[in-house]
Amino acid sequence: RLCARLGVPHATLEWTGDKPATGVQARARAARYRLLADEAALIDADFIVTGHTLEDQAETLAMRRARDPEADEGMDEAVLVERRIWVVRPFLAVTRGAIRDYLRAHGLSWSEDPSNDNPAFERVRVRLAGIGWLSVADAERARPLPYADAARFVRDRVRLHGRLVAAVDLDGFQPDGPAHRIALLTLVAMFGGREHLPGKAAAARIFAALATGADVRLTAGRVVFDRRKNMLYLCREARGLPDATIPPGSTMCWDGRFEIGNDGAAPVRVAAGRVFERLAPLLPPPEEKALPGAVARLVSATMPRLVSGPAALRVRPVLAPFEHFLPLRKLALADGLATVFGLEQFPVPSLGEARFDAL
Repeated sequence: RLCARLGVPHATLEWTGDKPATGVQARARAARYRLLADEAALIDADFIVTGHTLEDQAETLAMRRARDPEADEGMDEAVLVERRIWVVRPFLAVTRGAIRDYLRAHGLSWSEDPSNDNPAFERVRVRLAGIGWLSVADAERARPLPYADAARFVRDRVRLHGRLVAAVDLDGFQPDGPAHRIALLTLVAMFGGREHLPGKAAAARIFAALATGADVRLTAGRVVFDRRKNMLYLCREARGLPDATIPPGSTMCWDGRFEIGNDGAAPVRVAAGRVFERLAPLLPPPEEKALPGAVARLVSATMPRLVSGPAALRVRPVLAPFEHFLPLRKLALADGLATVFGLEQFPVPSLGEARFDAL
C-alpha cells in the first residue's frame, strides 16, 4: 500500500524450496540477496539499498568480538553481491529509534520481523543480553585497515603456477604485520576453497611456524604449506576432494575453487585424487621443473580432471572469500588477487558524480 501511494514499483520475492534444519539465518541471508540481485538485474537497477541501522552494526561487531576479542570491523557501507550488484547501507549511523520516530511523525506504519524476537538466533541473543554500547566508528579507527597494503603484498610477492599453487616470496615477511597476515590468510581461504579465513587457532599455528624462519610443512584450512628457505608454496591438500556430476547446461562451484560450466548435451563427471591422475586435467598443469617435487605431485593429485562425458567445459578460478559478498573495504585486495589470477577486476560502485573510496 505504501509503495502504491508513493508510486514506487513493488515486488514480493519468495524463497522457495527446501529449507535447512540448521544455519537458517545464514542460508536465508544468501537466498535473500540472491533474490534481490535477480530482481535488480530484471529491472536494471543500479543499487540495492538496505535499512541496516547502528544497532545492527553494534550487534554485528559484538558477535564478531565474541569469536575474536580483537575484531574491530563491523558491517561495511557497501557490499558487492555475487559480483553483480552493490548493496548500500545508508542508515548504519542511524538508530532504530530515530527511524521509528520519523515514521510516527509522518504517520507511517511498519512491520516487525518476528524472527527478531526468536532467541534461537545468535543476533537476537546478543540483542536480548544488552549490547555494551561502543562507538563503532572509534572501534574501526582503532587499527588502520591494511587491505591496500595486503593487495600490494599479493601483487608484489605472489606468483601462481597454473592457478593451482601459489609461490609466496617471504623475504621481509612479517608474521605479526596485519597486512601480511591478511594477505596470507586470504590466499589460504582461496586455495582451500573456503569463504571464510582460517580461525584464530589455525592462524596462530600458521604464523608461529613461519616466525621460526625454518623450513616447515604443515596443513591448515585444507591447504598444505611447504616452506623452502624464503619461498612458501600453498596448495590444496589431497583430502576431501569432490567427485561431482555436472548436468548439461549447468554450472557448479567445484571444491570451492573453480566454477565449471557444462556447455555440452550430456552430463560430465569431474573429480580429483591419486586414482584419477592419468585422466585429462581441466586446467593446464604447471611446469614441474618450476616446483619442488613434493609440491608438483600434490598439485597433480588435487587438480580437477574429466572422468567422463564431453569436454565442452568452461573453467574459471573462484576467489572464494569474495565471490558472494565483497565488502567495499576489501575491494583493493580482491582486485589484487584478481590481477594475480588473471581475472576481471570487480566493479566499482558509483552513483552519478559520487563514488565510494575503498582506500
